[in-house]
Amino acid sequence: MPQITVITVCSKDLVGLKKTVDSVLSQSYPNLSMVIIDDGQSDEITTYLQTLKNPSISWLSESDDGIYNAMNKGVKKAVHADWLIFLNTGDTFAEENIIQRAFSMPDDYVGKTILFGKSLSYFGNKYTLRWPEFNSQRPDFFLTRMPNHQACFISAEFARENLYDEAYQYLADTKFLRACFGEGRYTELPFVVAKFELGGASNWHPHFQHALRLCEESRSLSGKKWQPYFSYFSKTIFQVILRRDLYFTVLLFWLSIKR
Repeated sequence: MPQITVITVCSKDLVGLKKTVDSVLSQSYPNLSMVIIDDGQSDEITTYLQTLKNPSISWLSESDDGIYNAMNKGVKKAVHADWLIFLNTGDTFAEENIIQRAFSMPDDYVGKTILFGKSLSYFGNKYTLRWPEFNSQRPDFFLTRMPNHQACFISAEFARENLYDEAYQYLADTKFLRACFGEGRYTELPFVVAKFELGGASNWHPHFQHALRLCEESRSLSGKKWQPYFSYFSKTIFQVILRRDLYFTVLLFWLSIKR
């Protein structure tokens, strides 16, 4: 039975952290641990972490150099893990038996780099499924229908040898997952793995300097010269006009019809 470690990166979101911790502790899978990497900016979170007496939970609270630096710290701290999954604050497993289902058949994970399933992207009380169909029989499916990071179990050995590229500010997870899928050793799980709350830095960037950085990172990953500028700057314009709540309401509707 492989050792599964959930890595959670946290910054000033105590409510979301408690939600994620409760979801992890509710899992029925016995060989499970959790690593929490906090950026040390909230005394409330530090106090909460000190109350966690469960021996399966370890944590680190100190300043970091960004989310991917923190994620790499989590990978390095998960020394006994066979498989990793990243749930950030506010993210949860879809059900209490998700890990048990994912690792019930050795043929699904032995010799694989990544196991992935669907996720429910949500904002407020509105949800959409990502994706109803991945078409994962196509070797390049992940270039257009990448699963959410929170719905991916990743080989800990692969992660240790291929840490997140900290030169990227927003899209190192995309680069990392492309490397995972590029190995060609993956299993698609036929169920929803996680619930993912929209609103992170990669999908909420109402400032043009953020959009410019996203464009530059997207260009380096895709090789496309102009399409990223149109994509990210148009999103930024809509975010400025619509504001947060209305923008994500519209985005969820668009994702639901994009299928």
